[in-house]
Amino acid sequence: MAGKENYPGERWQSLEEIALYSNDLRVRAAAIEINLVVNGFEKDDETAERLLQSAEQDQAHRGWYEWELGMLANRGVQPQKIYEALASWTHDKDQQTRFWAIEGLAHIGSDDTIKHFLDVIRNDASMEVRERAGCSMAKSGMLTRMQRMKAVPGLLELTDDPSLNSTTRMWVFQALRE
Repeated sequence: MAGKENYPGERWQSLEEIALYSNDLRVRAAAIEINLVVNGFEKDDETAERLLQSAEQDQAHRGWYEWELGMLANRGVQPQKIYEALASWTHDKDQQTRFWAIEGLAHIGSDDTIKHFLDVIRNDASMEVRERAGCSMAKSGMLTRMQRMKAVPGLLELTDDPSLNSTTRMWVFQALRE
């Protein structure tokens, strides 16, 4: 089958995961660049519009689109429009849509994403979505150390929230520690 040799298989996925969770943001940025190339995405408005439209129309694969959209926004392609779409999906009724919206926001790595992570930790019904938000403020995603420091007041406020269960509180402390 033509093109199968270029399919990003398990080896690529393993390498991508290692790079995206590197302690070095430059390695993470390189992984984003490579991901976009491997998937054949140009860093342009047309690609962003196509992915946004596909995410709206294809609920079954929306998570993948959210992941890629966050990467495009990180590289400067329609960052505000993509941010707004991902932020709105953090309130979707579908747990997987919310989970992957958080992943997409983590790839963006802007100051504006912090408030969404804090809101999700406090209010989302899904333990998995809350975990993603906590990890996104710790050492995954594209937030710089300085940006993560901006989250400290909100994280400290969460430590006193009696509505948080012990597992969620643990993620808050993990984000503070890292």
